[in-house]
Formats: sequence, C-alpha cells, structure tokens
Amino acid sequence: MQTARTVPAATVVNLRDLGGIALGRDHRVRQGVLFRSGQLSDLDPGRDRAVAALGIRTVVDLRTADERQWSPDRLPDRA
Repeated sequence: MQTARTVPAATVVNLRDLGGIALGRDHRVRQGVLFRSGQLSDLDPGRDRAVAALGIRTVVDLRTADERQWSPDRLPDRA
C-alpha cells in the first residue's frame, strides 16, 4: 500500500505528496497533484525552493476564521 511521501520543505511543516493514495478499488491520486501540510503562515517562498517547485495553484485552508486571522497563510507564487 502506497502512503503519502514527505516533501523536503524548509519552511512548511509536514508537507506531503498524497500521490499513490487509493481513491477506490482501481484508482489512485496521481503523484505531484495533491499535497497536504501544516499551516502556511511560516512559508518563505524565496527560501523554500521545494515548495516553489511544486507549482501549487490552489490552497484550501481548513483552519477556523480566527486561526487564519491570527496567523495568515503566506501563499506560494501563483497560488
């Protein structure tokens, strides 16, 4: 069984590529398409080349409104 792979990010906590995760009996998430991480408030796109190279365009923040206000995300370029 394939599990999420860690992406070596310098400023993002627990960044993982979910490629290989089963979606059903015969389907899996493609590698390099879906990522999950801890919060992005400490992201430094200039220093964190691993994150910049992923080409992330959409970010879904599941934190509460208060959490987002207290510690806003710093998004990758083009996200």
